[in-house]
Amino acid sequence: AITAWREQRAISADRPRNWILPDAAVRDIVMRVPRTLADLATATELPEGILNHSGPELVAIVEQAHLPARLAPLPQRQRPDPETTAAIRKLTQLAQQIGRELGMAPEILATRREMERLVSGARDGSVLKGWRRAVIGERLLGAL
Repeated sequence: AITAWREQRAISADRPRNWILPDAAVRDIVMRVPRTLADLATATELPEGILNHSGPELVAIVEQAHLPARLAPLPQRQRPDPETTAAIRKLTQLAQQIGRELGMAPEILATRREMERLVSGARDGSVLKGWRRAVIGERLLGAL
């Protein structure tokens, strides 16, 4: 609801949406769920001008959303174990070496996410299809 409000304001004013309400302020409002103007004022990322001019409207939007008083915490990303980290590092170094050999950026050959998926056992990524499989995929699999 907050981003829809921001989008409408941006369209009406013919301004970039971040000028209306910065992304960091949207995130801060969503995480804090302010029920009063005083609560909204504690949003560290909210510019004072927006608080003064649109604060009551933003609080009303939050109220109309009928959100719980506290949102569930975001899931924490688990740190990979040392073996996984070492395997990803090894594949990254191999991708960099192959990139140098071919005169290509290694990210074009295989992204970090693709290498993480390989290490986790996935065998359906784009790095194992088409020209990438021949250029880098087989070598990455061999390095595992």
